[in-house]
Amino acid sequence: MRRSPLVLGLLSAFACSAGAPGTIVVVASGESEAQAGVRSDQMIDGFSARFDHAVIAIESFRVRTRLMDDAEVEPDPVLVELVPRGHEVWRFDGITAGRWDDVGFVLAPPPPDARLIGGVEPRIRDAMVEQGWSSYYEGALFDPDGNEYPFAIGVPVRAEYLNCRSGTDRTRGVAVPEGGVVEAEVTWHLTHLFFDSFAENSALRGEPFAAAWDGERPIDLDALRTQPLASLRGLDGRPLRDENGFPVLYIPPAEGAETLADFVMAARFGHFNGLEGECTTEIRIELQR
Repeated sequence: MRRSPLVLGLLSAFACSAGAPGTIVVVASGESEAQAGVRSDQMIDGFSARFDHAVIAIESFRVRTRLMDDAEVEPDPVLVELVPRGHEVWRFDGITAGRWDDVGFVLAPPPPDARLIGGVEPRIRDAMVEQGWSSYYEGALFDPDGNEYPFAIGVPVRAEYLNCRSGTDRTRGVAVPEGGVVEAEVTWHLTHLFFDSFAENSALRGEPFAAAWDGERPIDLDALRTQPLASLRGLDGRPLRDENGFPVLYIPPAEGAETLADFVMAARFGHFNGLEGECTTEIRIELQR
């Protein structure tokens, strides 16, 4: 009986007798911004940013095919410090060689016993567990005159990044070599914190964040709630305007985002195998514990 091309492809990719199994090494990276920050020439308003800490809580990682094969990897929840460099998160051995085209990961508030990677500070771990934050960003913004505006922003969301397409070759998932090792990178793009739109050609802006600073406590989500998207104010307390004199209007991803805090909580930071890698995303705001 003649086999269909689909069945032949499946047998070729996942026949256990085809060769020795391989290994998937999962790493997490904050790319260049984790080390060098965001330059003033990257922001449309001339601000710059430094990241002292960027910690993400990865709950799970999945390796499957769209034909429902499951590698049955067993990742443990982790907290990863991305500043100043990335780190290995998991190593999965014994994976059948072939293309696994349904790969994804989930960010979620961490349990108390989450494994710490990259020197996560205990105070940050405790705050993320107690407040239900799945990511945390600490550092400072600088205006064109060099004035500093500290921020410490914890984000209480559950974010699923699924069906990921690699940024290196635009293929889905990962291809595990026979007897070899393939790297899968959770790429965290820190500039997304300062995007002003979820549409194409968005810009990076620091002034709306800086204008929310009260002069004492670092800028957090409560401070960003004082910045309505429909009437953002600048450092001078007046309506924020762009370089052409028009009011700055943020374009949220969906209805319901009313403040800069809502906008930040809806941001998609995650990529796969580089900044060109994309995933299907679903984000749900988590209530504070």
